[in-house]
Amino acid sequence: MWVGKSRARRVMQLPIESIGWLGFLLFIHELLRIKSMTKYTESPKPALAMRRTTVVVDAIKTWIVENSLAPNDRLPGEKALIEHYGVSKGTIREAMRVLEAQGIIQTKTGPGGGCFVAEQNMNVPLEALGHYFYFHPLTMADVYQLRKLLEPELAASAIPYLDAEDIEQAKSIMRDYSFPAQNRKEWFKQLVRSIDFYDVYVEKCPNVLLSFYCRYLHTMLKELTTVQLQQSDFDDHLRRKGFDNQLLLLEAMRAKDVETTRRLISTHMTFLHQYMEKHAATLDNQFLQVAK
Repeated sequence: MWVGKSRARRVMQLPIESIGWLGFLLFIHELLRIKSMTKYTESPKPALAMRRTTVVVDAIKTWIVENSLAPNDRLPGEKALIEHYGVSKGTIREAMRVLEAQGIIQTKTGPGGGCFVAEQNMNVPLEALGHYFYFHPLTMADVYQLRKLLEPELAASAIPYLDAEDIEQAKSIMRDYSFPAQNRKEWFKQLVRSIDFYDVYVEKCPNVLLSFYCRYLHTMLKELTTVQLQQSDFDDHLRRKGFDNQLLLLEAMRAKDVETTRRLISTHMTFLHQYMEKHAATLDNQFLQVAK
C-alpha cells in the first residue's frame, strides 16, 4: 500500500479508531519513506561545504584541461575570472596563489605580464614526497627493495629510445668514479655520482609513471648517508662492483640487448640490496632537496 503526501495529510486528520492500527502503522511507514526520499532528492550544494577558493582552484584546473592549454598559455585576466566565477577579488587572488604554489601556473609581472600555464616538471611532486618521508624515515634497504623490482624494467623499456649521445653521456659520468677514491669524502661523492648513470635512461623511459618512481628513488639515494661515513675506513669494493656492472650495461645497451640489460641490472640491484641490509643507512633528518 502506497500513501501519497496529499493522502497522508488527510489520514493525519482522522482518528486512529477510523483507520485502524494497521492503517496507522502503514501511514507512519509511508511518512518515513517519503522523508528518506526527500533526503536523497534534494539538490546537492557542495560549494556550501567547500571553501570558495578550493572551488575556484578546481574549476580553473578543469578549464585548463578542457581547453587544452599548453605551458606559457595565458589565463584570463583577474576581472574576467571574477565575473565568470562570481566571487570576490580576494578569492581569485588566493586561488591564483594556490595554483602557483601547486606549480600549475606562473605569474609574470611587468609589460605583458599576467598568469600563465607553467611548465610541468617532477620537482614539485618530488619535493612533496620528500616532505612526507621527512616524517616517515626510510632506510637504504627500503629503497633497494623497491628499486630492484623497478630498475630492470625501467632500463629495458628505455633501450629502444637510447642513442649514441646517451651512451656517451653515460660514459662521461663513469669517468668521475673510474678510479679508487683517496679518502672517505671522495668515495662518497663517487657513489652519489654513480647514481647519475641510471638517470640517463630515466629520461628515455616512455612509461611516465615508472620513470617518476625511479627518478624519486635515485633522488632519495643521493640524500642518504650511510654509517660507513662514520667509520675510519671505506670499502672500494662497492664502487668497483658498480663500475664493472655499468661497463657491461653500456655494451648491452649499445647492442639494444633488452634481456641482458634486464639481467645485469637485476643482479646488481640484488647485490646492492644485500649490501645495504648489512650496512644500515637512514635518511638525514631534513627535508628532501630536489636538484633544480
